[in-house]
Amino acid sequence: ATAEGLFYRLIVRLHKFSLGKQDHKASVHWQRGLVLDDSYNGRALLEHVGTDVRIVVRASYPERFLSVLTEEVKWLVETLWRGLSCEVTVPCISPCGKQAPGTGLFQVDKLIAFKRKGMEQFPCMVSGCDQAHAIESLLRNAPAVRPTPVGELLSEGMDKLSMKLDQLRVTTVEQGRSVRKG
Repeated sequence: ATAEGLFYRLIVRLHKFSLGKQDHKASVHWQRGLVLDDSYNGRALLEHVGTDVRIVVRASYPERFLSVLTEEVKWLVETLWRGLSCEVTVPCISPCGKQAPGTGLFQVDKLIAFKRKGMEQFPCMVSGCDQAHAIESLLRNAPAVRPTPVGELLSEGMDKLSMKLDQLRVTTVEQGRSVRKG
């Protein structure tokens, strides 16, 4: 079910994180979303997608800001819209047994409970997926950083070099024409 008016209330309750807390013209919010900033703790995008509230935080250590935002949404839904449940979930990550990362959703409460019991992996509950994910990676919801292969770096560098050489050739030809005319 949809919690009508949720984002209007979130805009008011989370004003302390608004981009426009000093100047209202700088704020970024709309009927079904808002952008927030907590200086060193990062920036967040909250969106109403279907019946879900999707929160994306970009920061070096997003856990603190994400926790504040999810607790605020959960509190609002559970106190103002009695009967609606609010589950905090994170999407699956790569590698995905169905070759579609983001398909499976994991309840954060369950991940934390299993981690406290010493478990390091949690199985995906999507039918036909036999992949187990590292609980820590799911909680951070970021795939492990992998180095860019040397071939990709060289290819990218060669493409940039080729573009620069083409620009130099055009400039040289134009200068040559200019010198011949003069």
